[in-house]
This record gives sequence, C-alpha cells and structure tokens, in this order.
Amino acid sequence: MQIAGRRIALVGGEGSLPFLVKDALKTQGWHVFVLAYYNVTQKALTEEVPHVWLSLGRLQETLNILRHHHIQHIALVGKFYRPKLSALRPDALARKLLYRLGMSWFGDDALLTTMLEFFQELGLTLVKTQDILPGLLTEKGQIGRVLPHAQALEDIQRGAKILQHISCWDIGQGLAIQGSRVLGIEAAEGTDACITRCGVLAERGSLTRPPVYVKMAKKDQSRATDLPVVGLNTVYALSAAGFQGMGIEAHSVLVLDPPAFYTGVQEHGVFLWKF
Repeated sequence: MQIAGRRIALVGGEGSLPFLVKDALKTQGWHVFVLAYYNVTQKALTEEVPHVWLSLGRLQETLNILRHHHIQHIALVGKFYRPKLSALRPDALARKLLYRLGMSWFGDDALLTTMLEFFQELGLTLVKTQDILPGLLTEKGQIGRVLPHAQALEDIQRGAKILQHISCWDIGQGLAIQGSRVLGIEAAEGTDACITRCGVLAERGSLTRPPVYVKMAKKDQSRATDLPVVGLNTVYALSAAGFQGMGIEAHSVLVLDPPAFYTGVQEHGVFLWKF
C-alpha cells in the first residue's frame, strides 16, 4: 500500500501509545489529523498536527469532517472507557449506534467493537496499531536471565485459564497469582496499579515463592484497537511489589519501548515468559 501523502484520522485514548503511533505515522509519511473528543483525548496529542475538538456523540459531524478533509483511513489507539450517557449528547447517527449496542453499552469491549464496525460501514479503512508499530507485538519464549520455575509456570497456566473463563464478562486483562491462589483480578485501575495492590496481599517467607502476574487479551477483545499493553513502568511495579515475574500472551500484548522494557527485565531480575 502506498502510504506517502495519505491522510489518516487518529482517535487517541489514555496512555502513551497514541503518541507513539502519531510519531510513527508521521515518520511513515501519513498526514495525521487528530479527532479530539472531549473527556477522551489527551490535549497534548493535538500538538503540531491538524485537529478538531468535538463531542463523542456527534458522529455525523465526525463523518462530515472526515469527508471534508478527504480522510479515508482511521486509527483508534489507547485505552477507551465507556462514557456517561449524559455526556454524549448523541446526534441521529450516534443514536443509531446506541440502539445497536443495546445492553452491550455496559461493556467497554462491545462499545469499541461496535464503533469500529460502524466506521467501517461508513467507508473508512481501519489501520491497526500492530500494523503501524509491528515491533511491539511479542513472540513466544523467555526473555531475561531469570527462568520461571515449575510452580510459576503452573501459576501462569492456571491464571490464563481463569482469565479466559471470566473474559466473557468483559473483565480481566490480568491477574496476580501465588501458588494457585489468586490475589487479585485487574480491573479499572490498570496493570501497574493492580500489581501494586496485590503485592500487599502476597505471602512472604523463606519457603514461599513470590507471586507472578499474568497478562493477556480478553476473549472477545478487539485486536484492532484494544490490545493489552505493558511497559517499563510495569517492570518497576513488579520489582517494587516483590513479584518474581510475569507471563504475557504472545501475539496479543503490546510492549511499549521494547528495548527499555527488556533491559528493565534484566536489570530488575524478574522473569518474562511469553506463552
């Protein structure tokens, strides 16, 4: 696909990933236009690029803007949370989307997936994060000098099965587990905060192995926009909370700044197992 000179709309949520994607798109020759939504987009993302601020419920206005600027590609990047209905102020097109969602409105994954389908039905081509930054996806195997022992591998396997089971309820991208005992399920606080919270609950002692963290995508999670993310701060959190390491699902978890992340794994003496 010829990229140079093409225009793309970027919708960014929380986190540093939208900024990495914006820089990568510009480097690759895309003309980036930021669709900045109130209470969703970080203000800094609009710096040095054309942009417009609007309400998330103004879908017809969004479509008109894209057509006016001859934009046919769109990327949704970062963490998005379900907004309050009272803050949407939906137009007719947005009300059509809400009607389609029905009770699925109460799940973040269903909202994102339906939005993506809606944009594609309107003629837009979705550009995936992993296509823009392919080096962020992980392969199977072990990273670092520390190898997980048998109990850790059993915990990772057990944790993965638990996450697969509960993901149908649109919860749980990660969990902390110690000797088959689940310390906590990742909720709205995010990975690093969950690690910190669960570190306090872990048993300590010379005969007790430290806990491990398991990170993976939910069963019906959109692979196009909403892949789980870990980064160097995750390594810091693991080390500070006394975790021995982490298992992450290969091909389904994005690693921010891989060189710094893998160096941190080495320096902090935690294991990283990609299953």
